[in-house]
Amino acid sequence: MSKKCLKESSLVKLSKIKRVKMTPLIQIRDLDINVDGKHILKNINLDINEGDSIGIIGKSGAGKSTLLHLLRGFEEFEDITGEVIFNISYCPKCGKINPPSSAGSICPKCRIKTEMQRADYLNSKAMHRKIMERTAIMMQRTFGLYGDETVLENIMHSFEHSDIPKEKRPYMAAELIEEVKLSHRMMYTGKELSGGEKQRVVLARQLAKHPMLLLADEPTGTLDPKTAKLVHDSILKAKKEHNITLLVTSHLPDVIEDLTNQAILLEEGELVTAGKPAEIIARFLATTGEVRKRAIAIGEQIIRVSDVKKKYYSYSRGLIPAVNGVSFDVHEGEIFGIIGISGAGKTTLSKVIAGIMDLDDGRVDVRIGDAWVNMDEKGSEFRGRAKPHIGYLHQEYSLYPYRTVLQNLTESIGLRLDPELARMKAAKVLKAVGFCEDAANEILGKTQYELSVGERQRVTMAQVLMREPRIIIFDEPTGTMDPVTKNEVANSILTARQETGTTFVIVSHDMEFVSQVCDRVALMRLGKMVAIGDVEAVIAKVGEEDKVNPQKLLEYALMEAERSSAMNRIKDMDFYVELAKENGSKLGIDISDDLKKFTSTYEKGIEEALKKAEEYLEEKQVYEMDLYLELAIKYASKLGKILNISNFKRIYADGIEEALKQAEKYGSKGHTGYMYILIKRVGRYAPKLGRSLEEILKETPWYQRWALTNVYSGFSGKA
Repeated sequence: MSKKCLKESSLVKLSKIKRVKMTPLIQIRDLDINVDGKHILKNINLDINEGDSIGIIGKSGAGKSTLLHLLRGFEEFEDITGEVIFNISYCPKCGKINPPSSAGSICPKCRIKTEMQRADYLNSKAMHRKIMERTAIMMQRTFGLYGDETVLENIMHSFEHSDIPKEKRPYMAAELIEEVKLSHRMMYTGKELSGGEKQRVVLARQLAKHPMLLLADEPTGTLDPKTAKLVHDSILKAKKEHNITLLVTSHLPDVIEDLTNQAILLEEGELVTAGKPAEIIARFLATTGEVRKRAIAIGEQIIRVSDVKKKYYSYSRGLIPAVNGVSFDVHEGEIFGIIGISGAGKTTLSKVIAGIMDLDDGRVDVRIGDAWVNMDEKGSEFRGRAKPHIGYLHQEYSLYPYRTVLQNLTESIGLRLDPELARMKAAKVLKAVGFCEDAANEILGKTQYELSVGERQRVTMAQVLMREPRIIIFDEPTGTMDPVTKNEVANSILTARQETGTTFVIVSHDMEFVSQVCDRVALMRLGKMVAIGDVEAVIAKVGEEDKVNPQKLLEYALMEAERSSAMNRIKDMDFYVELAKENGSKLGIDISDDLKKFTSTYEKGIEEALKKAEEYLEEKQVYEMDLYLELAIKYASKLGKILNISNFKRIYADGIEEALKQAEKYGSKGHTGYMYILIKRVGRYAPKLGRSLEEILKETPWYQRWALTNVYSGFSGKA
């Protein structure tokens, strides 16, 4: 069958699904769009009936978002041919428009009969504007909220250009908030909301326009399944209550199946088939490649997270524990996943690890070469030494809009390379994130406006890889990727790890992707870590409710502690031992006999930590020595032992002396931030010598002089 015949038959199939004969809301005929000589959409022929729910499926770059943006009226294309016709009900007096089923009814405002009009969307500016006013869009990864204003205030902004009386607007906004099930968040500010909550506020703002057409471009691509279901339910409820026609693009089969009853498949800008969502999804998924996970030797610890806490302040709720006492480690060359529902604290934790966000309590240490760096110690001589070695891809990423892809991958991120070398390196990295060789070379000269959203996302991933970091943190890396591209990126991550030994921390709600690439995974819930270890075992815990039977949790914790012990994952074992103790205490059960089986693993952990501490002792690296000695002391305390650390005391005394010397130097130059960091180190070392920070500072003449001559009367920071 020729492509022309195939497209015509697709149109017939789509219309056959609708049994009631009616005038289509939208008729697209022979639509072609070219940008810089490239065919973005090719000969599209499609009827969209009033009340339809149509899913648009295709790879990144297939033209899905372009089609939606054209219908929304966002973009004007210079090289466009064909027709886009809206059949609408039109009031000749006030100009109000409605879907075609309203034609012939009486306009409630003017009390005259409405008419059916055939509006040429591409060539009638007046009608184009009116149709835009009745068209709503939910764009992927773009929330567009006022961060410091409440949910109620955000919704009320949508009424600014409407004829709704001001005194009625708060009540209408409250009704819309109730409609998207966010009444319990009405007085929260935009920046206090999770990703799923933000998407529902966006939906409420769009519903305020009383749309006849809703365009949803990857509406829940970056949300976990539970939160996505809430957004889907809100969209379907609004569609039903307001008789909205719905067009949805998504790479996720569940999204298309939940929200639509028809689907079309786009390939390189062409509409190749149409039909029931399940059939179209099956055809599309058949084109995905395999992910090739290979065994690799994992190195020593490279990230150590110890009892990290981070709180946010909310005017309405006070202090909110976004991360509440989380501890784990990541080994060099490991791909470590952090999973959990929206609002669990995953993104906050990832930013703390990367040094983008300060923690309130606890420690995050990152190893660069043989040196450990405390990510809470600010400044170029402290965590600044580690940050160039850590790549971070934000969930809400962006590119420099008016620069080419090549510029975004080189000079925009501070890389100064010979032009030919820059081009070769950029093309190689683009191939690593799923572009074929021809496509990689082709897009180097394009700006972000000439790329699909999926292509932009992969370019931002390439930006991170261009710096060749030791550690890469990806926050929802597959949120808007189709299955084909997602598998290519999964293979790219595995290849990068295999060839360069790069360590990855991946924050994701995409369980399939996590199981494909991760070696271990941690599950977060309400700011706490509730499970860690084997990928499939932890993923199995995702669907459980927050309140778990303590008896079952005790049994699970003991089982996982034993599994972690057998694999010599001491920190994972320690996490489950503490979980078992907590639930044993709730049940009033003595589990001391059950815990004896872990004694040998703790002893091994003590031995290994002391060995590393002694290596750093020989090299007179006090900070690194202290890191491992603290770990040995912690494990010893689990066995009721007190370690003899007398052979380390001499270097602690040297460390205090050196830290005070450096602190004096920075204090004399007015660098109080650096000075306080070093004094905090003194506070960490002092107890090892049986002394307190206050006692040492009282014996330090320069500090006493400094305290007397400055506004602050002394150091009061937590050591």
